[in-house]
Amino acid sequence: MPDDIFGDALPQSDRPSRKRQLTDKDQRSRDDRIGDCLDYPLIYELAELLPPPAPSAARADTHPSRTS
Repeated sequence: MPDDIFGDALPQSDRPSRKRQLTDKDQRSRDDRIGDCLDYPLIYELAELLPPPAPSAARADTHPSRTS
């Protein structure tokens, strides 16, 4: 029985590419990807778990743009 039951590993240059090449019809446009995200209900459930925004430290009447 051989020590390595799978045989010797092929050198990296002889191995087939494992990366799937997408054809043009497989490519999704930016708008399609955004639409997929908006249609995914989990994103809205996760958004509900976010804490509310923190109040601003500066009061509106003391803002530098309002004092001049």
